[in-house]
Amino acid sequence: MEAEQAVLGGLLQNNRAFDRVGDILEAHHFADAAHARIYAAIADRIRAGKAADAITLKGLFEAEQGLEDVGGARYLATLLSATVGAVNIREYAGIVVDMALRRETIEACELAAAAAYDPHGPTAREILDGLDTSVVQLGAQQAGAENQLTNSQVYDQFMSHIAAVMRLEPGEVVGLSTGIRSLDRRLGGLRPTRVYVIAAPSSAGKSALGATMARNLGLAGKRVYFANLEMDAIETYQRMVAQESGLPAELIIDGYIEFQDGSRRSLKSSRKDQIAVEDAARRLRAMGIHWDQQAGSSIAAIRSRARQFQRAGGLDAIFIDYLQLAEPPSIGGKKAASRTEAIGEITRAIKRLAKDLKVPVVALSQVNRGVDSREEKRLQMSDLRESGTIEQDADVIMFLYREHYYLLRNEPLRKLNEDDAAFQLRHSEWRIRRDDAKGKALISCPKSRQGKTFEQTVGFEDTTTAFFDLPEDDG
Repeated sequence: MEAEQAVLGGLLQNNRAFDRVGDILEAHHFADAAHARIYAAIADRIRAGKAADAITLKGLFEAEQGLEDVGGARYLATLLSATVGAVNIREYAGIVVDMALRRETIEACELAAAAAYDPHGPTAREILDGLDTSVVQLGAQQAGAENQLTNSQVYDQFMSHIAAVMRLEPGEVVGLSTGIRSLDRRLGGLRPTRVYVIAAPSSAGKSALGATMARNLGLAGKRVYFANLEMDAIETYQRMVAQESGLPAELIIDGYIEFQDGSRRSLKSSRKDQIAVEDAARRLRAMGIHWDQQAGSSIAAIRSRARQFQRAGGLDAIFIDYLQLAEPPSIGGKKAASRTEAIGEITRAIKRLAKDLKVPVVALSQVNRGVDSREEKRLQMSDLRESGTIEQDADVIMFLYREHYYLLRNEPLRKLNEDDAAFQLRHSEWRIRRDDAKGKALISCPKSRQGKTFEQTVGFEDTTTAFFDLPEDDG
């Protein structure tokens, strides 16, 4: 209470001190309702360019019944005796804010406890998610002051950036390298606080691309948090072993491959393949990747676990596979009214996650099912499932297109009354396109908030699920 009086007295004595507290202190931070009304009145007058002192506020509060318990308008004069200087007023304002956050934390915990005692109330998971969301919101309030920067501070950040750019060697990028140099040159690497959305239809390779990037980061000594909302961690790890060893993923997952001619390749019968798997797994074992395979996790839960991982030894990037499977946050105990609204809450939470933890977040995304049924398979913004909020909140959106994937599924059939020559011509053209598209994937970027949009062809080996630079782009 003394801190509240000190702040109010300091402001009444020196209105210029408001510049030191106005960015962090609001009326609702005051525990005493009378203090909250006095601060709101002071703030309103100062922001309007008017004087706010004991005299100018006296007329306003003479008729204010809410101040009777503290002495009415005469209380303003009492506050002047509790004043602090402009130099110290921000410290006292910080105490007021801290106490407010403590009260709100207690209230959030009490509400969660009451819900937990109610046998007919929400589930334990819903209670925990709601509590996580409340804590995140309270943390954002506390971080508000930290995110207020002077121009000099921004200048210092800029000069640090320029110094980092000047130290770059040929082929290096400012952000984290994805391990695919041609893509790095387009993106400048993965940058802190940015959200990168990789979208593609089911089975088109988006999870494989995410696994490739995470594997390359892990092998480069970076610490990665990988939220597997669709698959178990071991399934992604199996892909990584295939990518690292160069062996077919089918051989590693099933232990054998049966070919159309009846022959069979078995991992058990090949010591060479066994050594390749063991060596690859040994290299991957050293990666600093934390695997979170909790299905249906909320972004608040992911944030909490990622922050623990960060505190334990640092954090460089977060991967989420895939965002539509995340549980939308519960705001005030209420769930989103529609799926579009739910996706909006998820994507906003992902953006806050990237900014709060100051790391890049790579979020994989499904697309609308109609893509597979239409002739043109290349994606556009409207193909993003519940696209409005994804397009708005993502910093970079990348679409993955593998022409070879679709050509294999659409081998030409002879049309009714089509002669042999015409059919053979069509089939020959299809084979040429199929063979030319083999081993390639197109990554198109229709949105890049801080850079240029682009299209980049990269290599893709469908047996190992690995993405890589094509020979002409390597280096």
